[in-house]
Amino acid sequence: MSILENQSRRAFIRKTGLLLTGTTAYTVVPNFAWAQDDSRVETLAAVSRALFPHRHVPQKYYLACAQGLVDKAADDSALAELLERGIARLDAVYSRPFVELDEDSRLLALQRVHQSEFFGSVRGHAIVGLYNIPGIWKYFGYPGPSFSQGGYLNRGLDDIFWLNDV
Repeated sequence: MSILENQSRRAFIRKTGLLLTGTTAYTVVPNFAWAQDDSRVETLAAVSRALFPHRHVPQKYYLACAQGLVDKAADDSALAELLERGIARLDAVYSRPFVELDEDSRLLALQRVHQSEFFGSVRGHAIVGLYNIPGIWKYFGYPGPSFSQGGYLNRGLDDIFWLNDV
């Protein structure tokens, strides 16, 4: 007796659909889950926060920014090597992992590598990668792009209430 003989067609299709969904999720999620456990993500997030310190911005945005750079390095062996060497150099400054350093020590470590290609690459990515995350905009009072609403010219360009506070 076959396994299929005991199942209705609908049950078979449902189980097959679940199997395909699970397989698809398995192929997508492990890369992300692996990167979350990757110390490179933690270190690059710490570097991004040291370069662009916003106490009111949750860590998840710095992690997302760092994740983007690690994902980019997965397809670019030269960038992956650059990140590995740069992180090793940062960790070597105080003979401790960069993520274990206090805020002042992190800044001093970054000053030692600030003229390196690693520093420039991480800084350049963080500028774009961090501030292009739509979820972060609310922490800075940015309502998002205005082009879909006709631009700023006729939408209160002069509504910059904060200018008087500067």
